[in-house]
Amino acid sequence: MVFGIEKIFSNAYDTLSKTVGNIDAVHKKVHDGDHYTYTISETATQDTDFIDAFFIGEGATEPVRHMTFEVSSNKAGVVSLYEGSHSSAGAGTTVTALNNNRTSTKESAHSIRVIPDTFSSSTGTLLWRGTIGANEGPTRIGGQVGQRNEFMFASSKDYLIVHDPSAEPANVVIVASWYEN
Repeated sequence: MVFGIEKIFSNAYDTLSKTVGNIDAVHKKVHDGDHYTYTISETATQDTDFIDAFFIGEGATEPVRHMTFEVSSNKAGVVSLYEGSHSSAGAGTTVTALNNNRTSTKESAHSIRVIPDTFSSSTGTLLWRGTIGANEGPTRIGGQVGQRNEFMFASSKDYLIVHDPSAEPANVVIVASWYEN
C-alpha cells in the first residue's frame, strides 16, 4: 500500500478494504444531478394513433444529450427514431423530465413534448428502427425493443421516437434516459 493515498483520494478511498473506488461516467452523472429519465405511458385507440416522444433542440449552446431508450407494448409494432423531424409549434404536451438524483434540484436543459399533433418523418432522417412482438396469423404478441448504445443528440436538432402499433388498443410505454454534457 502507498501511504498517504487516503489523503489524495479522500472521497474515493475505502478504509476497510484499503482500495481506491471508482464509478463509471454515467453513474457520476447521476451523482452530479445531470442524468434524467422520462416515462410515457399511453394507449393508442385507433388505427391512425401513434405514441410519440418529441425531444426539442434548444440551440447550439445547450448541452448535448447522451440518450438511450426502450419501448414496450402489449401489441406488435414498429419503433422509429428520427432526427430533424418537425412538429407544429407548441404541439403536444410539454413535460418535465425527472432528475435521477432525487436530491438534486437541477432540471434538464431540454424540452420534451409527448404525442405531437403533427409530425413529418419525411423531413427527418431515420436513425434507428426496431420491431416489437409478432404479428403473424391470428396471434399478435407485444414485447420490448430499445437502443442500449447511447445516441449523442445534437443540441440544435429535434428528435422523435415513434411507436406505430399493428393493432389497437395498444398500451405503450416509452422510457428515455439521458445525461447532459
